[in-house]
Amino acid sequence: MLQYSDDGESWRPITSDDGFTKMFEGNHDGNTVEKNEFEVPIIAQYIRINPMRWRDKISMRVEVYGCDYVADTLYFNGTSMVKMDLLRDPISASREVIRFRFKTSTASGALMYSRGTQGDYLALQLRDNRLVLNIDLGSGTATSLSVGSLLDDNIWHDVVVSRNRRSVIFSVDRVIVQDRIKGEFSRLNLNRAFYIGGVPNFQEGLVVNQNFTGCIENMYLNATNVIQDLKLGYESGEPFKFQKVNTLYACPEGSYAKLRGYSGGNTLNISMEFRTYEQHGLLIYHKFNTEGHVKVYIEEGRVKVELETPGSPRVKLDNYAEEFNDGRWHSLLLTMATDSLILAVDYRPVKTLKKVRFMTGSTYYIAGGKAPPRGFIGCMRKIAVDGNYRLPTDWKKEEYCCPNEVVFDACQMIDRCNPNPCEHGGVCTQTADEFSCNCQGTGYAGAVCHTSIHPLSCQAYKNVQAVSRSADIHIDVDGSGPLPAFPVTCEFYSDGRIITAVQHSSSQNTVVDGYQEPGSFRQDIIYDASIPQLEALLNRSENCMQHLEYMCKHSRLLNSPKFQVDGGEITEKEFLPVKQLRFGDTGSHLDEKEGRYTLGPLLCEGDDLFSNAVTFRISDAIITLPMFDLGHSGDIYFEFKTTRENAVLLHSKGPQDYIKLSIIGGDQLQFQFQVGDTPLGVSVETSNRLADNNWHSVSIERNRLVGLVLVVLG
Repeated sequence: MLQYSDDGESWRPITSDDGFTKMFEGNHDGNTVEKNEFEVPIIAQYIRINPMRWRDKISMRVEVYGCDYVADTLYFNGTSMVKMDLLRDPISASREVIRFRFKTSTASGALMYSRGTQGDYLALQLRDNRLVLNIDLGSGTATSLSVGSLLDDNIWHDVVVSRNRRSVIFSVDRVIVQDRIKGEFSRLNLNRAFYIGGVPNFQEGLVVNQNFTGCIENMYLNATNVIQDLKLGYESGEPFKFQKVNTLYACPEGSYAKLRGYSGGNTLNISMEFRTYEQHGLLIYHKFNTEGHVKVYIEEGRVKVELETPGSPRVKLDNYAEEFNDGRWHSLLLTMATDSLILAVDYRPVKTLKKVRFMTGSTYYIAGGKAPPRGFIGCMRKIAVDGNYRLPTDWKKEEYCCPNEVVFDACQMIDRCNPNPCEHGGVCTQTADEFSCNCQGTGYAGAVCHTSIHPLSCQAYKNVQAVSRSADIHIDVDGSGPLPAFPVTCEFYSDGRIITAVQHSSSQNTVVDGYQEPGSFRQDIIYDASIPQLEALLNRSENCMQHLEYMCKHSRLLNSPKFQVDGGEITEKEFLPVKQLRFGDTGSHLDEKEGRYTLGPLLCEGDDLFSNAVTFRISDAIITLPMFDLGHSGDIYFEFKTTRENAVLLHSKGPQDYIKLSIIGGDQLQFQFQVGDTPLGVSVETSNRLADNNWHSVSIERNRLVGLVLVVLG
């Protein structure tokens, strides 16, 4: 794993396209050179190499190749902007690449905007810590892409927008999203103005109404260095192409403040902004010169106050119902005076009236130093007492603890929930160290909501359950795949046949009257499952059918006063399920013409997954499957039955890693694996025998949270 830093303290890992930390190959011997090239070059003063796997001992040769870095920088203060005139040199292209770096401590702001007279526009903006790209090529329908998280951490972020006709790729810090632009047009026509860092007024395509605050560096539009062109335009006396407002050619460093207060007063005023993912943490602690103290802290994500004064018992104030450990910036203001305490979170004040007598002390503890609760883990800024801010450059060594654990001018928080590691709609929550998934209501379980709680089919349900004539259940035809479970009726017959029935909204006998023209009556069939779910069921089943019956009288083909019936079974899978019915020749409501139809449920029989079995008749018989890479996540599922008490079920070996699954003693499954240099193993002892000649299912899952999971059912 490689990390890089600008100051030797604030380290960031190099990530892959999906946002996960990227692992690089090192040399395997004393001669072979393993070369790694960054697809997007990193810009840093320091590089740190963290070995993750090794054999015998850590050793690696390293050569780093780079080049001098020249930065063209612009600073925007929230009222700034740069305007580039496109009237003389309009943009009309089917391809373009925009590259730049930025850093900010503000969650929202317009970074880049331009539009044309034909309805085209390009809007790049920061909204709630994420980058949002809105683009329209003149069709009148916008395409929106969003990427990134916690981008207001005052750390440099690399942005690339690449468009090739209607295909667009949008990346931040090597995390990539891509989409296809809506509409039929493929050229971007911009012939008005190109704004950087802000806009003079609200425009179509923008979702934020404030300008950008922060720094932009090395902005390229295709091969053009925009900031360098801006400098040259002003220096050469031709500034007509560019107009800059309140911008600087440098990036001033911001800082976080830590307050020191005055003692001996009878009023107190302290404010700050904080952000955290932790459920518990101390924000402010102040001991009065008189007896008692005031403490503001986070408990279960909620901001609370503890107050103790002379002659008054200790009280806890819990005035806010919502939780504030969502990783966003929140403002906090605490003011105290005689017989009054006001706490305002996110500019919503709550006043508490009680008998309060105190005299302020000299020391304010911020984010820790007094337990309980535990110290605060997260970021703070704009810390002030009585309206006074203190810069970190004014701090003395004795005024703060542990320099190696305090980071200035950056918010080093990792958003482990973006991209969401919880699958199938699971809700991700996190702390400073790890994340967890709430799978309630998803139909899935496990550490990352990967494993379906529903059987794969009616056959799988019967394998693990005692069944009667029928059962109404949910099945998940693709297991841990993207398709959710859906309701079916399983019908079990004495001859061993199993029928899966999927109901729909038009199962009753329906009258068709007053539709004379051919096909003028249309009825869409809505099933209890989506079309992709039904297609997966059809593909897995040995055979499927659906009954359709139509009754009519006084029809054109046979003018009979009695109902005549035509019906049958549709058995060709390519025509299933029936998605729409159309009828005509039913006259008007005033004549005797009438039709009636009945459409039965979709009925499927057999499951190819369970029909496709292999039998090993000798102890050294094997089948060889293609190699695969589990990566950060993946799973293996199979079912087996045997009478052997000791046997190897599964074995796979790579250059160094391996996995092996064995039956031990007829009632124990042993899973051994090696990832890196250390072999590991886990054993599961079952309450029932495994060597009983009955089917048992095994699921092996690898995920980002708990490594490897072994589940045995049946």
